Formats: sequence, structure tokens, C-alpha cells
Amino acid sequence: MRHRKVVVAIVTVLVAMLAGCGQGQATVPSGAQLVHLVATQSEVRLSPATVHAGDIFIQLDEPLDGGSFTFVVGAASATATPGPMSDNDLERLAHGDTQGTGQWSYGPSCSGPQGADVGHLSAPGVCGDVWKIALVPGKYAILGPGWLPAQTQASVDPTADPSGFKAPSTMAVLDVLP
Repeated sequence: MRHRKVVVAIVTVLVAMLAGCGQGQATVPSGAQLVHLVATQSEVRLSPATVHAGDIFIQLDEPLDGGSFTFVVGAASATATPGPMSDNDLERLAHGDTQGTGQWSYGPSCSGPQGADVGHLSAPGVCGDVWKIALVPGKYAILGPGWLPAQTQASVDPTADPSGFKAPSTMAVLDVLP
């Protein structure tokens, strides 16, 4: 009888531990704005590249083993509030100039393959490949791990009209509408 109680207690503890393993792994709410991101050494792609202001969820789809990306905002100084970037800011960033920008790097909170963590919100101590960012209308840059500051080759003609801006392959622009 005593042996049976010990076995039941152990099984109860194991079941409780296993049930707790999935806790803390939040998923993207149904109907939320989800942007899929590919950020490899040679390219950065967003799908979709246009969203509406508010909470945006960015899911790092590639590389599958984690990877990283940098989210860049404009007007990051002691006197300015971080926010969207102007076309001029984007052009300077495409040329490798990060002055006047704020940068946040994102990557998996755990090492190794994402596996079962695909689609889960990343948080300290919680594996995931999705990050929630609240954004106001404007344009924001996302840099892949292959982007290098102070590039010597311009991505576009510096005298070109800013509306003709074309990001280099290691940079993508997220357009946030009202």
C-alpha cells in the first residue's frame, strides 16, 4: 500500500511537471497582424511588407535554427522620440549610416533548433520565434545578419528621388499604415 502511494505521488509530480512545460509559451492571437520574416546572410524578406498601426507580430521563419535580425527606428537621440524613419533615413541606412537611429536586436531566447517553439512568442526564459512590437504609422527597417554598416557601395543612386528607394538585399522596409 505504501509503495502504491509513492508511485501515485511520483506520477502526479511528473504529470504536473509535464503540464507546466507548455505554460508561458504564448501564441499569436487569432486575427493579429503577423509578418513572416526571412533573415539570412544574403537576404531579408517580409510577408506582408505593409501592415496597420498597432501591435505587430514578427515571426522569424528562416533560418530555421534561430538566426537574428535588427529592428531599426528613426530619431533615436536624447531629445527625440524613437519612431518611424524618413525616406532620407532609409537611404542613409541603406548606405551603411546608422547615425540618428535606434536599433534593437532580436533572436531566439534559447539556443538550438526552434522545433516545437515555432509560432510561440519569445520572452526571457521562453523559447519562441515570434516578437510583438507596437508601431505607429511610418516606415521601419529590418536588417538581416548579413547587413554591414558603412558599406562602400551605395544601394541606389544618391541623387535618385527618395520615392524610388530600393533597399539592399540584406535590408527590408516595413510600411505601417494608419
